[in-house]
Amino acid sequence: MTAKSTGSSTDNQGEDTETNLSELTTVREKALSDMLTLREALKLYKPDFIFRSQKRLQELEIKATQRRVQMHECRLQQRKRMGPRVQTIPLPTPLKKRQCTTPHPLSDNLHKPKGRIIPEKEMQMRSKRIYNKLPEVKMKKEEEKKKVVSQTNRLRAMVYKKKLLDQVRQKQ
Repeated sequence: MTAKSTGSSTDNQGEDTETNLSELTTVREKALSDMLTLREALKLYKPDFIFRSQKRLQELEIKATQRRVQMHECRLQQRKRMGPRVQTIPLPTPLKKRQCTTPHPLSDNLHKPKGRIIPEKEMQMRSKRIYNKLPEVKMKKEEEKKKVVSQTNRLRAMVYKKKLLDQVRQKQ
């Protein structure tokens, strides 16, 4: 009898764990279905956040359209200043040489540089100037100067030595 009772108790425990597991999975599924997406949670708990972000996006779009209008007006003014346009064939410029400083339309930078094409020579001069300011390059140039100075000093010493030897030989 004891064997039967222990067997039935283990059967009951197995059934209990199965029901507990099934209850847990249903609870988890229910919790997952009840979970909100980020957008829904923000709408529910932080409606002002969504309002501010939408307002920011609208402001950025307005600024971008203002920039486009301003650029168009600038082009029209430049054309008026230039006078009647002469029909010319535009020379195709390679993509390498087209390095403009136009700002991104959605950037919020207040100090916007004017859109202009930077000549290749100017770019080379700028990079050379920056390169010459590097400490490694400065040290290398100083070492070369020292070498040149020491070499000229050696040559002067040799010339002086020869003159002295010539003077000594003439006296004898």
